[in-house]
Amino acid sequence: MKTALTDIAFNGYLGLALALATLDDGESLDTVYEIENIHPSAIARSKEDCLAFIEQNQIVIDYLISDEYWSLDKIMADFLLVRSRTGISFSDRPINLALAMLLDTSASKFGNPEFYVGDDGIVYLSGSEPPLSDAITFQGVDIA
Repeated sequence: MKTALTDIAFNGYLGLALALATLDDGESLDTVYEIENIHPSAIARSKEDCLAFIEQNQIVIDYLISDEYWSLDKIMADFLLVRSRTGISFSDRPINLALAMLLDTSASKFGNPEFYVGDDGIVYLSGSEPPLSDAITFQGVDIA
């Protein structure tokens, strides 16, 4: 079985990313913003990272999903929690320690995704912003 990224798992990843990111006042982004407010470049980069993590760990992920405790949703959430350096790791779950360490190491290599709200009120992912030279309209707002 080759596990593929589902819309449900990916949307869960994005929703959790909004919950982990904070506004200047310390409030979570998800209290004000929704997935629809995330810039397409941030969504594309997030999807690339999720797909790469699954591909790099395909055998382990397929094995875990055969256990009723695990689902791709949980795996993608833990991927984000580990790479965001929340202190939560795969080894906190019911999993063989060697497999947990493998997944933790892999997730950590992706780095901490930093979501933030731009001056235009759109949610961006640091390092994946669109080039300023491109005239882009998002949700009816010229953002370039």
